[in-house]
Amino acid sequence: MKKILSVCLFIVIAISLMAANVTPGLAQASVTPTPSATLSQTPAPDLAGGVIPFVALGTKDLVMRGPFDSAEVRYTPPASWQLSPGAALTLSIEASFSAKEPLDQRSSGAALEITLNDRLIATLFINQAGAQTIVVPISTEALVSHRSDGRHTLRFFLDAAYDCRFPQETTLILRSNSFLELPHTLVAPAADLVTLPRPFYQDSSFLPEAVYLVTADQPSAAELQAALTTSAAFGRMSQGGLVLPLLTVSALTEEQKSQAHLILVGTPALLAALPQVILPATGVQAGDGVIQMAVSPWNPARAILYIGGADEVGALKAAQALTFGIVQPGADASFAVISQVNPQAQATSVAPDRSFGDLGYPTRTVTGYGVSSLEYRFYLPPGQVPGIDPYLNLVYSHSALVDLGNSGLVVILNEQRIGSVQFTADTAKQVNVLKILLHPEALRPGDNKLVIQTDMRPTNFCSDFATNGLWFTANASSLVHLPLIPAEAGISTQLLNLSLYPFPFTSTPSLDGMGLIVSATDPASWSIASQLMADLGRRATGKILAPQVAYADAVSDEFRQKSLMIVGQPAQIPLVSEMADAMPAPFEAGTNQALERSMPVTYRLPENASLGYIEIFSSPWNAAETVITFLGSTPEGLGWVLTAMTDPVLHGKVTGNYAVINRQQVLATDTRIGVTSTNLSATAVPGQLPTVSLPAVSPTSAHPSWIFPAIVTLSVLTVLLLLLVLWSAARKK
Repeated sequence: MKKILSVCLFIVIAISLMAANVTPGLAQASVTPTPSATLSQTPAPDLAGGVIPFVALGTKDLVMRGPFDSAEVRYTPPASWQLSPGAALTLSIEASFSAKEPLDQRSSGAALEITLNDRLIATLFINQAGAQTIVVPISTEALVSHRSDGRHTLRFFLDAAYDCRFPQETTLILRSNSFLELPHTLVAPAADLVTLPRPFYQDSSFLPEAVYLVTADQPSAAELQAALTTSAAFGRMSQGGLVLPLLTVSALTEEQKSQAHLILVGTPALLAALPQVILPATGVQAGDGVIQMAVSPWNPARAILYIGGADEVGALKAAQALTFGIVQPGADASFAVISQVNPQAQATSVAPDRSFGDLGYPTRTVTGYGVSSLEYRFYLPPGQVPGIDPYLNLVYSHSALVDLGNSGLVVILNEQRIGSVQFTADTAKQVNVLKILLHPEALRPGDNKLVIQTDMRPTNFCSDFATNGLWFTANASSLVHLPLIPAEAGISTQLLNLSLYPFPFTSTPSLDGMGLIVSATDPASWSIASQLMADLGRRATGKILAPQVAYADAVSDEFRQKSLMIVGQPAQIPLVSEMADAMPAPFEAGTNQALERSMPVTYRLPENASLGYIEIFSSPWNAAETVITFLGSTPEGLGWVLTAMTDPVLHGKVTGNYAVINRQQVLATDTRIGVTSTNLSATAVPGQLPTVSLPAVSPTSAHPSWIFPAIVTLSVLTVLLLLLVLWSAARKK
């Protein structure tokens, strides 16, 4: 009898659970907890107004642990800021003192020492656990940076010596919503060509200022070539940090005039369209180039740079001269006249061996616990490339009191880590020589930055030597061995592949072996080309850069013999349909969508579908040269191509000889080796396909409508069976 009851009860429970799963009305509703609100004293970020949260400086929560620890925050104010008295640092602090046994209140606490630009601005005593906000005034003297690049260094040092005397652990967290208040006035930038690329570009500024490259509404091919060469020049000088959008003068808005720096490229006719800009160019002869800087007439905190001349020839000379990276003005620092440019000139020679002393750096020592850095700069003349076996011989010594298992150094060249060493008992006993290869791919034309970063940990945090017994010395006899050879055109036997970009364009150091083709009626494509040229300028090794530019409706037979870069919408560039037989995915004349003829299936796509196309193939006019096309079915698609070529993550996916870009998606293949199994365009873009009506489906249930009534009926029958069994059992008794 008990077994029968158990079976019946099990059936009822199982049916109830089934009903709960298939019937939304009987299922338990899911509840999303509402997050509790947290009170924040941090004002809304106002970078332009001078309220700078740590998070805007790329700094996350800084965690420091006792007994001693340190942390740094680095930032660079805009060049147009003149800092005023009244600056302050607001710290959002969270402290904890973990003890193994109850301690007297006097036995806990820590000191936080704060310095700005090597000046002490406060020493805080933290003896209260939990969160608190502390405002620290900043002296006027501490607002002065002693670095040539204007960078400021804010340093924190935690002294929790109580942790050495009592069984406790101190942790101090500086939250990322801590912020600086930097009152300032806007000042006119110095019109000094020697300081270029400042004020148009400033490394590590937390508030980059907008910059636009401006041309005439209908520039000649030579004027557009000058503008794109200027873009390459700033790409080189900023190491890719400044990418210049290009606008025609009539497209320039009043807001852009007042808020941005402007770089004007062209003949005096361009200046006539901007009568507010007064640039008195004196002593300029026909064919001379002019580089001139002035304060913007629309905003005294912004600058105007004019790259031009009396005619097109002069404008092109000025742009090419700018690519050298160093402008030599005369008595007037704002004005330079260029009479001649020779892209084939031999690069300046420098000694292959230069010691730190030769570079102007004496023997230098850093002390104290934690991470410290020594920075060195050396020059690699444009037009030359590293020869065989460039290396650094670092002559160094260090304290024997460091924790040998947790201390060492890292060598960083232009933000790339190229070597490291752990300190040992042997390195503590002697003066050491560490040889590190200077990887050619890490070196760059112009200024190079070498950083020696040390991390020194004490063997005993509670020793008196923990703060004053740790040291590292880099000797002035350390040597940079950098044999240089003239940059020459390289010959590659590798199969053409988009992953090799910027090859083949950089195979000629001055970029004069490449030809850039755009439509004369498509200014949007000029801006894309400008930003691609900035990236090429960063990579090129020539002393002077001289890329060639032609409009799509006027491409000479001589121009076609070059390696070509074609940018724009296919229908606006007749040359694209002429190359149909050579392209991995050709375009019919007047169309903007590729014909993927090598694919097993071809799909029909809506005419307005946005796609980006990147293709590489041998030139149909010169088999020894290469063509790379950067095309878009729409302006939006062309913009996606730019993103794919300049974003490091996406660029790594551009490979093979054909790639289709859809927003952040890159689909690449190699049509020469038959690996493609599907139509890439159809895969990349669903498009606006015809709408298909489907039967309505309940959003809350995917089960057939008869299941619930069936379950209810079965449940009722089960209950009746149970009652019948109980009644039968009662009669037998």
